[in-house]
Amino acid sequence: MGWKFGSKVLNGSYDAEVTEALAVEEGILSAKEMELHQIVVESDSVVVVEAINANNCNGDVGPVKQGTLELLRHFKSWKVRHLKRDYNRAAHYLAQVAKANGTTQQWKGMEPPMIQ
Repeated sequence: MGWKFGSKVLNGSYDAEVTEALAVEEGILSAKEMELHQIVVESDSVVVVEAINANNCNGDVGPVKQGTLELLRHFKSWKVRHLKRDYNRAAHYLAQVAKANGTTQQWKGMEPPMIQ
């Protein structure tokens, strides 16, 4: 099974925590669609990672985190861990491309040309 990369335009303006929580949820949805059984989710948001790992659904992002936790139940095993932003450049770059050109894109089985 090949890799899947994507960038998604969000309808609305969200703060960094909400945006990262939505990105994590989208990544988990993609893993579910690919019928994966074991996943590792990496995010550069310590707040989002800690909230998911602690099953904490409080605050403005609570509903997104709750949905994320429910999605994770579909996997045999999962881990959510923090990744420094320096190691997450490709994801950050794809998000900036989506924001700049206003289009949602997906690449299946190949890396996006702009990050190769």
